Amino acid sequence: MSYRFLIVNDDYGESMEPLYRDSPGLWAKPFDEQYAARMQTHFLFNNYYSLNLQKLGHKAIDLHCNNRFMQYAWAVENDLMPRESEHSKEFIQSLSQDWLATVFQAQIKTYKPDVIVDITMNPITWKALDVVKPEVPLIIGQYSSPVFHEMENMSVYDMFITPCNKYVDRFHEAGKTCEFLKLGFESTLLDSIDTRGDRPIDVAFVGGFTIHHTQGTDLFNSLAAQGISMDLYGYGQESLSPQARKFFKGECFGIDMFKIYSKAKIVINRHINVTDNAANMRLYEATGMGAYLLTDDLKNLDLLFAPGTEVAAYRSPQHCAERIRYYLEHAEERKQIALNGQRRTLSEHTYYHRMTKLANIADNYLRKGRMSPNKHTVSLPNTVDLQKNMDTTTDSSHNCSVSKFEELKNSHTYTLSGSLDTILKTIRENPERFPGRVPGKLKLDGRDFYYDDLHSFYYQSTQIFADKNYDFESETNTPIILDCGAHIGLASIFFAGRYPNATIYAFEADPLIAEMCNENIRSFDLSDRVKVFNKAVGMHNNGTSFNASCDDDGHIAGNNISREITTPSVRLRDLIQDQPIEYIKMDIEGREFKVLKDCKDAFGNVNKIVARIYQLGNTPEPSSELLKVLEENNFSYVFDDLNSAPWVEEFKKPPFARLKTDNYYFTVYAWRQSKAQKEQDWIRSVFTGNASI
Repeated sequence: MSYRFLIVNDDYGESMEPLYRDSPGLWAKPFDEQYAARMQTHFLFNNYYSLNLQKLGHKAIDLHCNNRFMQYAWAVENDLMPRESEHSKEFIQSLSQDWLATVFQAQIKTYKPDVIVDITMNPITWKALDVVKPEVPLIIGQYSSPVFHEMENMSVYDMFITPCNKYVDRFHEAGKTCEFLKLGFESTLLDSIDTRGDRPIDVAFVGGFTIHHTQGTDLFNSLAAQGISMDLYGYGQESLSPQARKFFKGECFGIDMFKIYSKAKIVINRHINVTDNAANMRLYEATGMGAYLLTDDLKNLDLLFAPGTEVAAYRSPQHCAERIRYYLEHAEERKQIALNGQRRTLSEHTYYHRMTKLANIADNYLRKGRMSPNKHTVSLPNTVDLQKNMDTTTDSSHNCSVSKFEELKNSHTYTLSGSLDTILKTIRENPERFPGRVPGKLKLDGRDFYYDDLHSFYYQSTQIFADKNYDFESETNTPIILDCGAHIGLASIFFAGRYPNATIYAFEADPLIAEMCNENIRSFDLSDRVKVFNKAVGMHNNGTSFNASCDDDGHIAGNNISREITTPSVRLRDLIQDQPIEYIKMDIEGREFKVLKDCKDAFGNVNKIVARIYQLGNTPEPSSELLKVLEENNFSYVFDDLNSAPWVEEFKKPPFARLKTDNYYFTVYAWRQSKAQKEQDWIRSVFTGNASI
């Protein structure tokens, strides 16, 4: 279900001073011009919440409740101030918190949100929210303050979200509902900042040196005393030792911070004094920008990243100095860890992932109505970790099939060698030379490539690479793709080439073909982005009988194909409920109707589906059942015929000449329309008073 979200952000003075200093006269510009300039700063949460909620199909806008220049412009444009007013910059800067609360209250009444997410949680928002609370179905406070008792008014919030586990219990003790929601990284930053160039800065840190960060300040003082050179940016530098202060380069906010991270070999992270869990933004910001992250060794770090593989952790200032020296000298190790960390962040820790969970939290709440305190069980992170929760090993009962593949791997005989075009041309011109259902090995562009049936390889390669049957436009450069019925991996290889930052999960039921798929992925150096699982995609996780056929026609048991085996299974519904899935490719040989129906109320996170539907002769379900599932989930769709189904018995064939040899299965292409541009135009019209709200 689609909701209207209002995200409340905070602009504290020091952060916005460069914006208005470097853009003379901006303070007097219309609201939408100031808003556009503010979004270019990328400070704190910027528009990351609203941007990704829009991608998920919701309406969402940002307000910066304490930015006096922006709020004054909005007030004038919406007739809260006389349009002929011409107040000085100094007058606007002196406007009181009560005045700001009044404007914020008017904005809420104008926009009429279903959900308010208050990131600021300050007296301005408390005063306004207390008045409008009866009119807003759900008000969420985001809490990550180091001093819990600073919040004077919790009653205006229906529930809270926090990236700190310890605060969940504290809110419960206070009689409030709270959900755990991690911070993240905005992947669209990589569209404008190049992280692939030289990194001239050896060691960098951007942050505060305040009373709340004394442990971190002690760390930098110690590193300086140990002779470590650093580029330090931020505020509160008075707390640094004279030796460490020599490395202080000045204040740095937003986009400038991200540029520093993109140029740094090593980024040091430290947490606020009172936390004992890894939770801050720098974890994701530094790794997202491709830097090697050296962070404090807190107890839940391994739930976010793999220490030693994706990030590095230090246990003391001396240990930190040792790590810095070692990894500056061992560049290749450092670069590989940094690359692994970036991939982990882009695949699991973006704001698209976070907003998927936030939208689910809001939806669960609104469906139940306002919750009573202490009656809601906190749901800790429940994102399905596909890689960790799936065993990729093959059952021992399949060893006879896999052993045949081992013989093939040890062979030095290649059926054909050359480019894909050359190999396809040879097969096309001499099909009689190549018997069907005979496994073999190709030398494809210099790489070993295994197949179970050369005819299937030919048709799939033509459809995937020449006809581009599975091509699509992604709204993100880091899509998550499910390849259900991956066969020998051709589609997954295509997806990985199309979107180099994609994360692809490939599922193949036949153990022999899954082994081939895994080897082919490995041969193309794609194992870090394509994870292969020997599992049948279905409606449960209890395993299933499977007819293996030494080609791409293997399917769930029930027909007269060569050999029946038992294979592990995974429920598609479990894979898609809590993951933002950009694309599902489904070729699961006759189970499509039942699997899609099983997911009928779980497609909220899925943007695109391409499914080959095996209907006539295999399944009794009418097409209307499939269309109903798609329509109820707001998918647009088209159908395309592909090929015949020779296994259909003669008396079941339809009474039309052309259909005797064609159109026994078809492909459905389903997608959600992109709303990003439409929503941006709508947001601008809201703020200029031209929207219908």
